[in-house]
Amino acid sequence: GSEGSPNYNCIVLGNSGVGKSTLAENVLYPALKKIGVLTGKLVKVSKEDLKGKGYAAKQKEAKFGMLLVDEAYALTGCESVTNEFVNKIHKERSSVMMVVVGYQQEMSIWLRSNQGLQARFEHTIVISDYSAEELVNIGMRFVEENEIDGCVLLDLVEQGQIGELGITKPLHQSKPG
Repeated sequence: GSEGSPNYNCIVLGNSGVGKSTLAENVLYPALKKIGVLTGKLVKVSKEDLKGKGYAAKQKEAKFGMLLVDEAYALTGCESVTNEFVNKIHKERSSVMMVVVGYQQEMSIWLRSNQGLQARFEHTIVISDYSAEELVNIGMRFVEENEIDGCVLLDLVEQGQIGELGITKPLHQSKPG
């Protein structure tokens, strides 16, 4: 069963263009894959991909990997899809890491639309307008809080696999420590 399984499911919130999907795709996924928490692939989906039998198909495709739902707030009002989320996310947390991404205000409306939805996500990352360096630090913190070997992210940075984050506007220097 999945009762004792760690829950890596994650909500990533932030303004347009701050790198929400980028954080999931280029920081969390490679780091968790490198240390073997995730062994499957990253499957990025939208509202349209999840309608009908779409959720089950995409969940199967992402088995032991990450299912990344971009602009998840678009599911507001799609009760059947949201209900399926709530029913399956908990049961499948040992086989798929679910990451939902969107704007903070719109996401809070969606998350409140179903009583069990928010509880299915163990982690919430709110991205301000961070620099690439700060995003890596946030990823490191997630990794450390989940007792994952933090050297993994540094290795990925050194290998150049992280850093091409497309974030162009560092607003302030990251604080040491």
